[in-house]
Amino acid sequence: GFGQRAKKIHTIVIYMNGKVAKVGHNAKVMPGCEIVVPTKTNKPTDPQKVPMIMAAVSTLSTIGAIIISALRR
Repeated sequence: GFGQRAKKIHTIVIYMNGKVAKVGHNAKVMPGCEIVVPTKTNKPTDPQKVPMIMAAVSTLSTIGAIIISALRR
């Protein structure tokens, strides 16, 4: 069965000849097929993480600006 984090509606079947079909659209699973079930992504729900992320983005932007400035000289 599907796990809790499975994106059931995005499940696909990959056939041996390379064709791909979404499950539920007349896709028939045959021997040798690969079934791919993508997972749901984790969304940051902790509001305390936002300042840390903003600080990291700011630092990376500053480093990028310094590198670009140094390369132009």
